[in-house]
Amino acid sequence: MLFESRRHLRNCPFLWLFPVILLENYVNKNTERTIILVLLLIVTIFQWIKNDAFYYFTNEVLVAKGNFRFRKIPLKAIKKIQVKKNVFLKNNKELNTYQIIYDNKKIIVSPLDSQGFLTVFKEKTGIELT
Repeated sequence: MLFESRRHLRNCPFLWLFPVILLENYVNKNTERTIILVLLLIVTIFQWIKNDAFYYFTNEVLVAKGNFRFRKIPLKAIKKIQVKKNVFLKNNKELNTYQIIYDNKKIIVSPLDSQGFLTVFKEKTGIELT
């Protein structure tokens, strides 16, 4: 079963820096550079929308494909799944952002259908959300 991911701005770092770069070039009256930056922003947004992340399970691995990442996580290597904590937000369960710990590594997943994801995750690994 395929699980789509939520779109997070953290997946597109260029969008964070763009307003600062654009403002600097606009203030300095560098119009050619400003036009190029606007076009680059448009291309980045389309790439970000087009290359969304998804997750799916096979009998032996959890496949996590992100914008520029691809991971195959052996189900036997997974130690636990927990709610990803964020100091700025009080209730992270509403965001459906989880941290999977495996082989001393971590991956953050944010499925749209979190209940379905957690159900299949439990069936395949026998591990419950902590």
